[in-house]
Amino acid sequence: MKEVTGGLDALLFLCYATSKLSIPMYKPYSPEWHRYRYLKEAIDKYLDDYVDNDVIMGDILNIVCDRQEAAHAEYHRLEDLELKLRE
Repeated sequence: MKEVTGGLDALLFLCYATSKLSIPMYKPYSPEWHRYRYLKEAIDKYLDDYVDNDVIMGDILNIVCDRQEAAHAEYHRLEDLELKLRE
């Protein structure tokens, strides 16, 4: 299989690979339907504004990292509380 390194080639490969899969249609107005709609609208906005693929990937990575850091801080806060409760 051809190695895909990023950018437009990666996007085209992903579109081709997923086109072979059956993507479920969500029940209208269900939580899944709304998540899909919001994600599609966000991606469409990036693409309509001709944002560079590296910027799109960087933004997604920043969002994931911010969420990870917040979860990590919350874990440590609760760990500290647990230790104090056990004293």
